[in-house]
Parts: sequence; structure tokens; C-alpha cells
Amino acid sequence: MTMQIDVAIPTYGGESTIEDCLTHLVEAIQPSQFQINRLLIDWKPADNLDSTGRNVSDFCMNRNISHVIHKNDHNLPESRQFLIEQIQTEWFLFLDDDVLLSPDAMTAGYAAISPAVGGIQSRRATDTHTPAEWSRWRPVRGTLFASLIRMQALEDIEIPSDITVLEDEYIREHIDNEGYLWLFDHQFQFLHKSQHRHEIDFNEGRIAGKYGLLPIWYVFGNVAYNPVDPKHYKRAIGYVKGRWL
Repeated sequence: MTMQIDVAIPTYGGESTIEDCLTHLVEAIQPSQFQINRLLIDWKPADNLDSTGRNVSDFCMNRNISHVIHKNDHNLPESRQFLIEQIQTEWFLFLDDDVLLSPDAMTAGYAAISPAVGGIQSRRATDTHTPAEWSRWRPVRGTLFASLIRMQALEDIEIPSDITVLEDEYIREHIDNEGYLWLFDHQFQFLHKSQHRHEIDFNEGRIAGKYGLLPIWYVFGNVAYNPVDPKHYKRAIGYVKGRWL
């Protein structure tokens, strides 16, 4: 049975990547049982010459894809909250503007949907871990590079204004708390053109501790395993402040 989905893409200066992203999205959608209802773009221009909005419009008009472009000055958590509030379909796809979905990614994502599932997290195609290793390791932290989300699991979400990192994990925790399963699907794959993890620092630790977004064993275990790396100490100190002080 065909399912309509909105596709939500937050973008900051994505003019050099978003056309490839959308091309791979369309190629992955075509063989699947999904159809794009609307493409929702929350666009923060990098400068006055940023052509991301025009690139998206040209792409969608050439392919008769319904699209809405919101030009805003949102940070990433604000952008995700804004996009969630625009969703009209039962399920939607969060997609980063530099992610290239594998050809069968959406087919695999559709197959993973069930009544118990509230979110389906994809796997980077270049990940060298075995599927079993990846499934054990990934529950440390959720990501939204390319994730299918059940809207009912997020209807009442309000991402706190002080979350400037770990908003993806906040969303996953919310889905868990709503009684849905966050599923790690090793067959739902993508390539990421410029994946860079945000800096490990005091603020990440503070946010993680305040909202319970990283396990305590993970935060302090990294200190033990990386005793000469100051960033892990900074995160641990922030975690203590956020959780207990």
C-alpha cells in the first residue's frame, strides 16, 4: 500500500549539496511504497549569495514535487521543532541536506514500519561494524541524518530552548517515553558527504546531564578510556553540573 510522507530538511548554506541530496531521495523513493506529499525546507542562508532556495525550487518544479521553503534564522534544534510543526502526514522523513540515500533505503525503511515503531534510524553505508555490532553500539545515541518518524509520537514535543546540541537524542528520548520503539535498521542506509560530529565540550555534557540524554557510564567511561584528552573531562564536568548542581 502506498504511503504519503512529508520530507523535512533543515539546511544552512546547503547550495552545494542539496541537489545531490534531493536526487538520491527521489531515486530511493521511486521503487518504494512511499510517495512524497511535500518537501519541507527550513533554510538559513549562509550569506546573501546562498542559492539553496532557488536550487530547491528549480529541482522540485522540474519534477512536479510539491514543496514549501521557509527562510528563517533558526539554529538546528529550532529548525527541527519548526519542521515538526508543519508535518501533515502520518510518517515523515527527517533528512540532512548533505545525505545521499542508498537506492533501496526507502524500501527498507518502509519494511521496518510497524504499530510498535515510532522512529527508524538509518545506518551510514560506509560503517565498518557488522550489523550486530552496530545495533549494540548505536543505542548510545540517536541521530536524525536520515530517519523515518511517526508523527503521532511527536505531536506534543517541545524541544527546550537551551538545547543547542543533542536535539536528535532529545527527540529519540521523547519517542521512547511515548511508548514507541526507536528502531535501528542496518538495511536503511545512506552516505554522508560532510558528516562532522559537534564538538565534545562542557555544554554537551551540561545538556546531556540536565535532560538525561547520554548514559552516565558512557560519559565517564570515555574519561577512563581517554585519560589524556581534555574534552572528555570537560564533558564530564558539564554532565555533573547539568544533572546534580
